[in-house]
This record gives sequence, structure tokens and C-alpha cells, in this order.
Amino acid sequence: MPNEDTPEEQQSQNAALEIERQGLLAALAASRPDTVTHKVAWILNNYPEARNSDITLQLRYWETFCPEYHPGAIIPQDLYRLPRLTSLARARARVQNTLKLFLADSAVRRHRGTLSEEERDGAVEARRSSAPLYAVYVDESGKTQRNLLVGSLWILQGPETLRIASKLIEWRDDTDFKKELHFSELDGRSLPYFKQAIDIVVENASALSLKYIAMPRVGISDIQQVVPKLIYHLVVRGVTHEHESGRAPLPRNLMLWKDADEVGYDRIVIAELTDRINTAAAVQFSGQLFVDVVEAVDSKSNDLLQIADVFTASINRIINPPDPAPRTPGPKDELAHYVIDRTRLALEAEAAEDYEDLAVKINL
Repeated sequence: MPNEDTPEEQQSQNAALEIERQGLLAALAASRPDTVTHKVAWILNNYPEARNSDITLQLRYWETFCPEYHPGAIIPQDLYRLPRLTSLARARARVQNTLKLFLADSAVRRHRGTLSEEERDGAVEARRSSAPLYAVYVDESGKTQRNLLVGSLWILQGPETLRIASKLIEWRDDTDFKKELHFSELDGRSLPYFKQAIDIVVENASALSLKYIAMPRVGISDIQQVVPKLIYHLVVRGVTHEHESGRAPLPRNLMLWKDADEVGYDRIVIAELTDRINTAAAVQFSGQLFVDVVEAVDSKSNDLLQIADVFTASINRIINPPDPAPRTPGPKDELAHYVIDRTRLALEAEAAEDYEDLAVKINL
């Protein structure tokens, strides 16, 4: 009879798995998968149909990460030079069975011998496996100012995150700009680079939206209690806007990334936010919104979260202007107005319907 792990050994294994899981989620959030397992997880996340079929996984993997592969007829040489099904299936099993992410439908898990819960409604799972993805990147601002603000970058076709992230990496390599895109670190020398980064994101997404929600901070005694509610309203009303406008109709899978703050604070925000969004998905959206990921991740090496920071902080600069006002506009003021102009955001509009699809304010 094999020896059972001691509580200390089990705790150590669990800690190691959590580190692995967080590393994988960070790679997905940044759309910078650099290992086979991370790339497989990226496919499982962005193409839910691959969760049920290793053949679909293999073809999507080849199409996405193997430039030498040309979709169409597969020749014998392809089977020797491209990643093999067994390797990809092992990575898929690691992601699904060990890390418990991007699970297959219950019927498939039963066939694979990994089902550990009662079978759910097969019709619901079928809709989930064929639904495209909202990729949402969220940041918050104004915690000590007159207005509390949550801003977000929405990429309405999840697989485009890889293309946009790759374009930003190429831009960094070409310009040798290595600084993080944080509004607080902006100065006159870095201003042209920040503008270029905004241009790259706007010009390379076929379906992109920037949304924000703000409210007066007066009377708010506990920011921790308010932020998850603001993010919740931003997500629910944002989904409603995209569905009703016909740009990105339901059913959809949702992947939401929040810029990490303090660990304890983030745990509270993510726990409450996950519960509230899941309830809205089931009730308000009649089970047509499927919540895949709601996580807080470090924005370091994550250009997409950094762009969300730039957008949010630019709006914050306008609705929470510095006091006293500078004698002449500085780089932060110039970038804030550039973001407003580039996204065609009309701050004075009274309702979400008055906005362009690219930039939307959510009113409480």
C-alpha cells in the first residue's frame, strides 16, 4: 500500500500547483504563452470547442503557433515536424485535470474518466463550447480623489489578444522602449511612445471597446466594498451594450482580468465579483454568459492591462483634474486628451446609447 502524503507534503504540493496556476494565468492574461502548456491553455481558453477534442486542439495549435503549417491538406511530413498529438494531449490533461482550468463538457470528462461532479445540462455545455470570448481588462483609479473610477479594455474576439500583444511586442523590439505603460510614469520623453501604443491597440483590433464607470467618492467609507460593485455594473451593462448593439451578441464566454493590487484586497474583490457575475450570468443573461476566468494578475509584462491603466488614468485625469491646475498642460494632460480624441469618447454624453461603439460610459 503506497504511503500517503503527510499534511506538510500535501500543503507543499498545493502551494506548488497554485504557483503554476498563477503563472499560467499570468501568461494568458498577457497573451504571452511561451511554453507548450501555456500555449495549449491559450487555445483551450480562446477556442472552447478544443476543450472537448484533442484533434481540434491540435489543429488550432498548429494554425496559431506553427507558422510553417499551412491549413488544408495534411501531408505526412507535417506529422513529423509539427507538435504531436500526444504532447499536446499531455499538456491539455495537465491544464484540465491538474490545474482544473478550461474543463471539457461533463460527457467528455466521463469518457476520459475525469468526471468528478454530476453531469450538467448538455445543451448548456454545447452552447458554451461553441461560444466566442469576451476578453476584458480592468483597472481602477481615483481612490483618494473626488470621483472613484473603473475603466476597462474589451477585446470582443478573444483570439485577437494574441495578435495585439504580438504587435506590441514587435513595437517594443523595434523602438527599444522597455518601460511599462503606466500613466503615473509618463513624462515628456515617453509621451510619443505611449501614443504609439494606443494607436497600435486601436488599429489592430477589429472589435474593440473601452468602457468606464465613475461615481462620486463622497460618503464612501469602504472602497473595498464599492470597487467590486462598480466592476460588476461595468461588466453587466457592458455585456448588455455589446449584445443589444449586435456587435458581440450572446452567448459568450467571459475572461476578466483585474490589475493586481494588494493580495488580501484582491481576494475580497475577486470573490465578491465572481459570485455577482455568475448570478447575473444565470439570471439576467439566461445562462448565455459563461464565466471562464475572473482573476487579479500583475500588470508587469502585460501590455494589455497596461493599456487599460492608460485609458483609465486618462479618463481620471479629465474627471479628477489636478488641484491646483498646472499653469500649462503637461504630458499627462496631452496624453489624456489624445486618448479621448483617439477613442472618440464624449465625456458629456448622458446615456450609454449616445456613445460610439469604441468608447462607452456606463451610467449608474
